Amino acid sequence: MEPETEGWWLNLNAAHFGQAPEYPRAGTVEDWVFVNMTMDTHPMHTHLFTHQVIGRVPFATGPMLPPTPDERGFKDTTKVNPGTFTIVRDRIELPAGVQAPQSYVYHCHIVEHEDNDMMQSFTVLPRYRRRARPGSGRRRS
Repeated sequence: MEPETEGWWLNLNAAHFGQAPEYPRAGTVEDWVFVNMTMDTHPMHTHLFTHQVIGRVPFATGPMLPPTPDERGFKDTTKVNPGTFTIVRDRIELPAGVQAPQSYVYHCHIVEHEDNDMMQSFTVLPRYRRRARPGSGRRRS
């Protein structure tokens, strides 16, 4: 990147793009927070899963704004408006027959931004394994 070129300041969970890949577990539900410190709206696209827009919080101005009517339901692309925290809820599931770990990406759907590294990988880890409680198993005599 040239010294006079501005860096991207769209963040997920307070990490700049390329700094901290995410490691969600299969079978979990996570809230992701996009932080947009640019002057542009970025259509953020997630691969693998759909998400629900929970709301937006304008920087330092108060209450969460609900999703607009066209944003209700499950989406694979969400507008991340300038000067806002945009919260989306994801259910992380792998397709049938696919085993973890598997890597995917999310990115800005503006091609010029995507081509200039406004993209982040995430690796889906295996599901948590439940441990049997002591005394809960069957005993054979």
